[in-house]
Amino acid sequence: MKRSDAGEEAHGAPLATAIPELVIVRADGVEVHLIGTCHLSSDAALYTGARVRELRPTTVVVELCEERRQMLTRTPRTPGDEPASTASSVGSSVGGVLTDWTQLISLMYHSFETLIDRQTGAEFVAAVQAAEECGARVVLGDRLASQTLGRLKRLITLRELAIDMQLLHADHTAQQAIDRAKLLEAVIAEAASASALARAIVRGGDAAAPATAPSEPPPPHASALEARLRAIEALAAQAQRASVGDAADGVMWRLLAKFWRRQLIDGEDRDLLRWAIDSTSLLEPLTDCHPPTFNRVLVAERDAILAAELARARGPRVVGVVGAAHMAGIARAFSEGGLPADAELASYREIPSWQPRPWHGIAGIVSGAVLGGAVRSVAFRRGLGLGALGVGAGSAWLVSELRERVRFFERSQREAAAGAEAQGAGAHC
Repeated sequence: MKRSDAGEEAHGAPLATAIPELVIVRADGVEVHLIGTCHLSSDAALYTGARVRELRPTTVVVELCEERRQMLTRTPRTPGDEPASTASSVGSSVGGVLTDWTQLISLMYHSFETLIDRQTGAEFVAAVQAAEECGARVVLGDRLASQTLGRLKRLITLRELAIDMQLLHADHTAQQAIDRAKLLEAVIAEAASASALARAIVRGGDAAAPATAPSEPPPPHASALEARLRAIEALAAQAQRASVGDAADGVMWRLLAKFWRRQLIDGEDRDLLRWAIDSTSLLEPLTDCHPPTFNRVLVAERDAILAAELARARGPRVVGVVGAAHMAGIARAFSEGGLPADAELASYREIPSWQPRPWHGIAGIVSGAVLGGAVRSVAFRRGLGLGALGVGAGSAWLVSELRERVRFFERSQREAAAGAEAQGAGAHC
């Protein structure tokens, strides 16, 4: 099994980020080339299509399912397209999230598409198009999205959803700060050592000795200096990766604040968001900052399902296109002989039936007390009615405010685009 960050060029064009690629040799000798992507990265789409054409595989397995097949036939987004979300659809979107919190996942990707003019899953489209050109078989290797979201809703606990996520995120953020401080200390130490070696080379190894003539072979310090410089580059890269997460969070909060304050989200903000998405694609999956059920349902179970599809795909060469978060689990399944049995895979596709939880009993007792009070007391019924009215009014206010802000966003984007177009036309006159 070999790992390579091969995605530095696509059709001769340099990419902004490296695309991780892993080569797995199955027991039957079939090569599986696993490409890890960020679903909103334009570089990932360029690289994936070029790589499939270069490898000319027999089968291409993509991280899609039948319910998401329409992603392969959507009209590609182009800069300047009208936003797909309009003020009239905000109410239904918010209402959907209030009744089903898992819709936040698709809403997040939809918002990113609108802001940065990129299409989610463009790398899958590129992979399938290249596969068709090569005559390769295409396999949708993921389980149904409804099964994933259904299992998540039934298996996640209230504690994980509301409490553990905050605590785990706080722990992870604190650890990131510690890691960055340690990396900065190491970079400074290596830089000081390299500086001392550079002075020694210039002086020929002795402060009193003349500098080494250019025609002479490099002094023995040269190789040590080169090693130190390589160490500095590696540490600097680690420090950059350690700081990317917080920087990306800062970009998101900046955009949310400008949206809520009805401020123009301009080209600089869009560029920042593109940078944040491209930069976070360099990170290793940060699964330790999510509750265990999130990791199990969204990552680990799907790792097993994707690995099984890659294991049975027809060779002699297979390409798998998956999110970068799935690469480690798929590789582990092959290297440790951990490919799950069919019965286990089938269980991952089942949506568990509703099971009562301890807090359901508490909620039932409270509800019974509320209903009992409502029956016996007129004042209590009035208070309950006012409370329900307040909740309804608050929800209506939230929907109304969001609609107003979406209208401002759409109008400001149109005006900014028209201004830029007029400015460009004036420059050509």
